[in-house]
Amino acid sequence: MHSNRRQDAPGARNADIVRPSEDGTNAFEFQIEAPPERVFAAIGDIKRWRDWVPDIHNIEWLSRGMLGVGSRWLVRRQLDGDVVEQAFEVSEWEPGRELGLNMIGRRGEGIARRYTLRLLRGSAKDTTRVRVELACEDEPFPCPPVLSSSPERHRMLITSLEALKRHVEAG
Repeated sequence: MHSNRRQDAPGARNADIVRPSEDGTNAFEFQIEAPPERVFAAIGDIKRWRDWVPDIHNIEWLSRGMLGVGSRWLVRRQLDGDVVEQAFEVSEWEPGRELGLNMIGRRGEGIARRYTLRLLRGSAKDTTRVRVELACEDEPFPCPPVLSSSPERHRMLITSLEALKRHVEAG
């Protein structure tokens, strides 16, 4: 029997981040104790991801000009003892509110995932609700629900978002 009750992912460090959305979509939400403008500034400053994303060796900017739809970069980071490459491309862009990313590649594979981060003003002053949606293009069927059925599958995403939360809240 299927339960609609929210469950935290096993072994999760930050239950708020790994709790699936209640609306049944392939998404989850969490809160950061900072205004959306500050959260977006951290997310949108790609060249400074090394300040908060764990295990990044380097970031190679592949586009010219300002960050926006079509901007691309390559991240090399440590994962399970291997150095992996992930290419990112901005698919959705609304400064201060939304950043959609297509991420391709992991350990040389052509795996495609689309992450969309939406920032919403929180219920308390100077808080931000972050909604993360995931779509997978590497499977014949839709992705399993984010984090609830396979939290290890999305461990890099969870770890990065936990680090973003700590970084932004530290100010």
